[in-house]
Amino acid sequence: FPLKGTLQCFNCLHPMTSSNPKGKSKNYLYYECHNTHCEENERIGLDKAHEEFIKLLSSIRPSERVIKLFSHLIFTEWDKSIEDRKREADLLEGQIKGLEDKLTAVAEGNAKHILTDKEAQSRAEDIRKDITVLRMERGDIRIEQYDSEAVRNFIENFLLNLDKLWMQIDLPHKQALQNELF
Repeated sequence: FPLKGTLQCFNCLHPMTSSNPKGKSKNYLYYECHNTHCEENERIGLDKAHEEFIKLLSSIRPSERVIKLFSHLIFTEWDKSIEDRKREADLLEGQIKGLEDKLTAVAEGNAKHILTDKEAQSRAEDIRKDITVLRMERGDIRIEQYDSEAVRNFIENFLLNLDKLWMQIDLPHKQALQNELF
């Protein structure tokens, strides 16, 4: 019953729930209004309700202008996110380079006998740990590259075929799609 709670009674606009009464030879599946104050207590068969819902989904196709606007908004945000990630990675890379320079300075200090071997080793270990942490942070930054034409085609296909999509997905995804649309 994926439309449970999404469908509303035609009479009182109360959310309809599911019903599974047993007949003589089989169970019948309905969406029903269980509002005690409703005069009609509407009932619609599951297959009929799904058929009508699919018709509704096929009728709410967005215009070409809306698809272009939606695509523009998606790509603007996506590009902004990629640029933010690149800046984060560049910042971490600069910090890593600075630490590598410190590591070189420690080695030079040791070579010139400014630092003892033990002091140089201790400082080098600390710097290497910091470098490792920063490299891990840099590795966690995912910069998603994309084939913009494939993504645009996907968006258009998705928006123009909500009815077909709804028929193919499982119950939790149907309900999530319905929640987003309505």
